[in-house]
Amino acid sequence: MTTNLPEDVYAKLDRAAGHLAELARVEQDLLAAARPRVELDQRGEQPCYRFRRDAPPGQVIGAAIGDVVHNLRCALDYSACRLATRHCAAADLTKVQFPFGSEDECLRSRDLRAFSGISTDGRDRLERARTAGGRALHLLRALSNQDKHRLIVTHFFQTEEAGFTVDLAGAEGTVTAPALDMWKVNVPLEDGDVLAVGHHARFTPNFAFMLSFSIDGFHGTYRLSVLSAIQAKVHEALSELAPAMGSIPK
Repeated sequence: MTTNLPEDVYAKLDRAAGHLAELARVEQDLLAAARPRVELDQRGEQPCYRFRRDAPPGQVIGAAIGDVVHNLRCALDYSACRLATRHCAAADLTKVQFPFGSEDECLRSRDLRAFSGISTDGRDRLERARTAGGRALHLLRALSNQDKHRLIVTHFFQTEEAGFTVDLAGAEGTVTAPALDMWKVNVPLEDGDVLAVGHHARFTPNFAFMLSFSIDGFHGTYRLSVLSAIQAKVHEALSELAPAMGSIPK
């Protein structure tokens, strides 16, 4: 946990950590209940492998993601409010939020409109915080905006690695290789979906499946573990801002 932070900022980080731990428990419970797996279907003329699960991801996990995101975003916004107040006691805090700016660009005047009278050092601190947080902060902003309007929905996806149990004249072994149906990796799977891998008596696919979600404006899908990476980057950003934070008058 980042040290030397104001109590309100620390409280939001602590709450985010608690929600992250709860999210991990929710994920494990869901995986245990859903039992995502591959099943051989021999009912048709051509045998095929299907994705099977006993339960859908549901909405609880999406709500838990939103709780993590909300508290991390609040920690950044609280810090921005403290910085704004330090440079202008009359700052309108209803208009202050952490200036994420545009990715790969320095902050512009419009990004700092709410930071009236901000010093060169204060501006430098914000830039250093943005640099420390990097792309993770932009992911956080996108997730936060997405969660404001609709629940973040998770789906089962196939991982990029595939295991195969191989029977060679009665001897079994395990081979791990890139998945044969790579085109399926970024496609959400529903119960009963056919996996694009041919059936062979000596090869039994043992694909792994994961819970992932998409983020508006970003390519591909993200595992739940991305939230831990975002959390770490938020801590790094706040470490850069900590020396510049003032106190907010009560």
